[in-house]
Amino acid sequence: MRYNASLIEKTPYTSITSNTGSVQNITIVPEEAPLPETLQMMRNFFSSLFGETMSLTSANQISELLKQRLSTIISELNGYAALRTQYPFVAGLGTVIAHYEELRDRSTAWYFNEFSSDLRQTFIELHESTVLPIRDFMKGAQRSRYDELAALARDDNSNAAEADGALLAHIRSELSNPTIYTRLQTLNDPKTRLEGAIAELLGSTRTQAIAQIISRYDTLILKDLRWPLHTTERQSSINAKRDKACTDITATTSIARIRQLAADFIGPQVTQILNVDLVLPDQKIIDPPPPQYVDYKNVSFDAGLSKITNDADLEQFLDAQREALSKVLGDGKQIVLEQQHAATLRD
Repeated sequence: MRYNASLIEKTPYTSITSNTGSVQNITIVPEEAPLPETLQMMRNFFSSLFGETMSLTSANQISELLKQRLSTIISELNGYAALRTQYPFVAGLGTVIAHYEELRDRSTAWYFNEFSSDLRQTFIELHESTVLPIRDFMKGAQRSRYDELAALARDDNSNAAEADGALLAHIRSELSNPTIYTRLQTLNDPKTRLEGAIAELLGSTRTQAIAQIISRYDTLILKDLRWPLHTTERQSSINAKRDKACTDITATTSIARIRQLAADFIGPQVTQILNVDLVLPDQKIIDPPPPQYVDYKNVSFDAGLSKITNDADLEQFLDAQREALSKVLGDGKQIVLEQQHAATLRD
């Protein structure tokens, strides 16, 4: 049906004549069937858009199948668009979806009479430049790579910010680019370098933190006069606190947390150990026993030699002497070398 030479489809006859009650300017003519070449152009368009070969020969069948496939794509794109918080670049799909919805809602007559070749080409290019790349991204390995980059660039990743702030800023800037999903490979090198910087800083921070704990433990706790007064079980309990702090540091992947664990031990925990753990009920702190002295001339050893004739004999003699002197020191005694300390030895 045409009104004033314009095509009218699916419009009730009564709504056309309701204003005037007249059928003036209304011409009812049978629409001609699309030409074979027009049908073929629509089949070619369908194949280009969906990658499927179509053999249908009816205009209504072709348009119906086209609408079904467009609805499927629209549903798929809406699913991707819902992930815009996780993947900001899909925010632009709203415009693409609107174009596909408009095309889906066209009539069969429009497809075969007014759908120009230029407009068909525009949809094909839109599909190839936007829909297919995003679909490949969402269903392929690039998505997990993007997720790894996004995790690395999160605001709460203090490790990355401290390891290389400039490199982190570059990765964040690139991830905010609307076309980044088409060129993720450009971030391979920055990602590798940033991860390396984090690993290096993490390792050095762990080593430094554990060294601080061991040093503070050795200098403050083991040298405290009350330490020897404890039972073996009590000493083991105190040692366990040191070991736990070191174990926690080894297991922690946050650089800031590692530093905090070390600071807690060498500060509050050491204070607690010295002020509480090492204080025994009704136990008086006694002075340590006076040191014992040994004249080095009285330290005997056997080098297995009757005389020294070469450097090898000398080394053998010195090794035996060193071993004997070390044993005296290991017994908690001090070795006097000079004769003026004889009075000390007598005391």
